Amino acid sequence: MIQMHAYHPQVIDDQIHRATQIPRDTLLDYKEKTENNRVPIVVSYNPQLNIIRKIARDLQPMLHTDTRLKQIFPELPLLSALPKTTKAGTFPCNRCETCKYILCKDQVAIPNTQKVYTILDYYSCASSNVVYMITCTRCYTGGIYIGETGQKLHTRMNHHRNKINTKSCDTPVGQHFCSQNHSLQDMQVLILKGNVKTERERKIYELK
Repeated sequence: MIQMHAYHPQVIDDQIHRATQIPRDTLLDYKEKTENNRVPIVVSYNPQLNIIRKIARDLQPMLHTDTRLKQIFPELPLLSALPKTTKAGTFPCNRCETCKYILCKDQVAIPNTQKVYTILDYYSCASSNVVYMITCTRCYTGGIYIGETGQKLHTRMNHHRNKINTKSCDTPVGQHFCSQNHSLQDMQVLILKGNVKTERERKIYELK
């Protein structure tokens, strides 16, 4: 049941182990409940939740400049997120041409290695700041290209499709899908990692 809420298995194991280390007598001790004046703010799951918490901390002094807001938020709001119930992987946004090429998988074999990469978050054609992999359904190895972009995935894929449609062979993707017995219809794409804000970080993931 816990894993159905998309908690990472290692997190679950760590917390179970931590719970088993607490003496039974300690668990049975009555504990006085302390009054908590923090206003709960519940948001949808987002991988940037820690950044949101930092923003809330930074803006707390601003709230206290207003008498009414200071009464409502005497302490830092208690920010929490609903469990992540969405599946991991890349999914069509249902609004663009790239949708038909999306490979909906949460695990993928990395070309020329024995590694299987597990995708932990939810992405779509509209996701930006991503490291992505283009695969070929005709080739045994499957994956042929790993790239990165700060653009939305569908914007970057427009460039790749244009190279293929115009028979341009000056890029690895264009060269592959313009080769014999290949076409644009053989192409699939998925995001390996998202929310990677800087080009340097994306380049590091791209080369892993």
